[in-house]
Amino acid sequence: MTRIEERRLNRPLTRVRTGGLTGLAVAVLLLGADAAQAAFPGANGPIAFTVQKWRQPSCVPTSPPMPHSCPEPELVWSRTETVLPNGRGRRVLSGLDNGLAGNSAGAWSPEGKRVAFTTADRLGTIRSDGTLRRLLPRLTLQDLAPAWSPDGRRLAFIGNRRCFGCSWLYTVRRDGTGLDRVIAQGAYSPNWSAKGMIAFVNHNDSSKIPGDIADGLYTIRPDGSRLRRVYSGGYLGPGESPDWSPDGTRIAFAAATRVAPDNQEIFSVDANGRGLRQLTHFKAHLGGGVGAPRWSPDGKHITFVDNNDLYVVRPNGRGLRQIIDTQDQTAGETIWKTLGGPSWLPRPR
Repeated sequence: MTRIEERRLNRPLTRVRTGGLTGLAVAVLLLGADAAQAAFPGANGPIAFTVQKWRQPSCVPTSPPMPHSCPEPELVWSRTETVLPNGRGRRVLSGLDNGLAGNSAGAWSPEGKRVAFTTADRLGTIRSDGTLRRLLPRLTLQDLAPAWSPDGRRLAFIGNRRCFGCSWLYTVRRDGTGLDRVIAQGAYSPNWSAKGMIAFVNHNDSSKIPGDIADGLYTIRPDGSRLRRVYSGGYLGPGESPDWSPDGTRIAFAAATRVAPDNQEIFSVDANGRGLRQLTHFKAHLGGGVGAPRWSPDGKHITFVDNNDLYVVRPNGRGLRQIIDTQDQTAGETIWKTLGGPSWLPRPR
């Protein structure tokens, strides 16, 4: 496949000075719910993740009882935290409420100096020292899930342009110019490798949409060539973005297993689709709670979430350990917390 469209956007950027707020606390203020990316090769920093507090409002009795008399749970606050890989040093980076932190710790640039985010379906970047925020021009109807190129000059993202619900893969310069459409097929959760390939998940049903690529995990070049399906053995849940190893040779992802189709596990596979390896075996944890794997910058560990708890495991599946234990919600509980969106931060060069 070849690149089929190029469009350049040169509208001025929006700049916002952040004033008295400093450091990483500012860098995570406006991260979108879908930006998440592990580090490129480098030294390991802390693991960032989000914690959300939820409240269940009281049910309103009706006579006769109505099936929807109980309101939906309400988000009380959402914040970004970090923790060291040994489970120590946990701290809050942003104490803002009203869900401004989203449910992702953001996509960090290769040098660790910028974070890409989504707010109101628009892409933006912010320096990690908190001094400057840039909102890119609106590129499509919805601009979601940014992921950095290895040189930090471009972003891959999912765009919705010509039809409602069409999730196509694009790349754009970090200043919002030079928009390229990579593939006009259903694509979700892109992740750009150190070797220049982009991995993404496709959820199209090829039996219903003739000519579309089938469900599975794919890789493609930024120019739209070398499309390859590397995994199709089980359902990959929505939002379960794949993650490249720092050397660009393997991809970690979450998928349902053949023996337990209702249960997701963490897998990794070679970039050529060979060498599939199952890293976790949470057979008793039904409900698809396992997901969001992220490589460490040194490539020696993978962090992931299982039922709101944070774990670390080696790439060979050994050394599994829990580093954060979030108390499970109990029956009748009206206040609870959820954990998600981990991102292993690089140490700035």
